[in-house]
Parts: sequence; C-alpha cells; structure tokens
Amino acid sequence: MVGGGSRDNTVQVAQSLGMRVIRQSRPGFGIALLEGFRASGGRLCLTLDADFSHDPSFIPNMLKEIDNCDVVVASRYVKGGSSNTTLFRQLLSRLFNLVFQFGLSLPIKDNTGNFRLYKKEVLDSILKDEFREIENFAILPAVLVKVFAKGWLIKEIPFHYSRRKFGSSNFRLFKFLFEYIRFFMIMERKKQYIIR
Repeated sequence: MVGGGSRDNTVQVAQSLGMRVIRQSRPGFGIALLEGFRASGGRLCLTLDADFSHDPSFIPNMLKEIDNCDVVVASRYVKGGSSNTTLFRQLLSRLFNLVFQFGLSLPIKDNTGNFRLYKKEVLDSILKDEFREIENFAILPAVLVKVFAKGWLIKEIPFHYSRRKFGSSNFRLFKFLFEYIRFFMIMERKKQYIIR
C-alpha cells in the first residue's frame, strides 16, 4: 500500500498485517497511484478503493477476463452496471465520462472509476510517459488514454458501485471540476495521445 500521510493508524495496521508500505513522495491521489504502479511486482496489478465501495468479492470476475484483454475495468456504465450514490454525484460522473468518451474519442464508458485490473506490462509501457500535469483524480482517465493510445485492449465488465462504508470522502467539488476540465484541455492540446 502507498501511505499518503494519513493521521489515523492505517499504516500501523497495514504493517502489522505484513503489508509493504510505501511513503509517497508528495501529496495527491495520482502521485500515490503512480508510485504504487512503479513499486508493484508480479504479472497483474489491481486497484480499488478501500472503503468497500468496491466489493472485493468482485475480483474473481475480473480475473476471469484478464486473459482475454490487457486491462479490466469494473464499469458502472455498461449494461448491467450501476451506481448507488447521490443523484448529483451520478449526474456529474456521467457528464464527465461522456465528455472523456466522446471528446477524446476514448471508447470506454467508465473512465473515472478506480476498480481496475492491469497486466503489469501495460503499466510498465505507460510509466515511461510523462504524467507531470496530473496529481489527483484526473489520473484515472489519463491512464486509460495512454493505455488506449498504445494499442492495449481494455474490457469493461458490469459492476455495482456501493456507497462507502467507512471514512469520509476526499471529494471537493470545485477542485474536482477544475482538475477534470484542466485535464481535458491538456489532452486536447496533446492530440498525439489520442487514436482517432
């Protein structure tokens, strides 16, 4: 796990369970994700939110699919998927996903979810690129843009997103909106990332 300087006893509990804890170099969800990618070993790398909004019992469904593609996305927005959150959050999420899907010609319906299974070779190929502009939640669509642009196969499978069971969200509306709009503008300037 990547430790981001939390003030609770998350790090101590993780270490007591035998987990390796990486201290991230600077703040930000995107930084944590990239540093976790770089430190990961093995053939596969799984990402999910640890507040039980991503049900770990769904992982076998993802493992069944990974031999037929390079990245599996647990998707709220393909047929059979759903999201149990507030109407406002659902509308906002749908809007941004539609903007990324059509504005960046990215054929993925759920670009902003974090429940994904990657082949490690896919991550190794994109970590050679620059992610300097992206430090927080825009890392999620940014990773898929780079994966798709390099020709790797992404598969979405239907998933039910639940409300978090523990802790409080780090979601801040204006910061979130600013970063996603900024990310979209960056991608529009860097057309070489997009396969049209």
